[in-house]
Amino acid sequence: MIYEKFEEVGIDDIHQLQMNSVQEGKTIEYKLSLPGGSDQERKEFLADVSSFANTMGGDLIYGIEEENGIPKSIAGVELSDVDEEIRRLDNMIRDGIEPRIIVNIKSIPLEGSKSILLIRIPRSWNGPH
Repeated sequence: MIYEKFEEVGIDDIHQLQMNSVQEGKTIEYKLSLPGGSDQERKEFLADVSSFANTMGGDLIYGIEEENGIPKSIAGVELSDVDEEIRRLDNMIRDGIEPRIIVNIKSIPLEGSKSILLIRIPRSWNGPH
């Protein structure tokens, strides 16, 4: 997990993860691409979210290429409508996980229409999910 208030997390924090070779672990996971619409991708996404909620909480960071769990490059994800993508992911979580988990999702802009998408999942006291 990035030890910064959610609202204050920016591109410098993402660069620090890469420069410091912060490995995936119990509270942070890197993904190169966003989940698509297939059942398999949806199930994997919901499993990642619920596993963080059932333990200590954590950050899912989309747009990071990793190798052996270590961030290799900040590739970003192509988003034509950031708000629509945030709603889509939030709806997947709301409709797919019981009891309900409230997460924070934000876009960290890169060049052009690319962004890093950060999902912060808090530790849940209503589990298991």
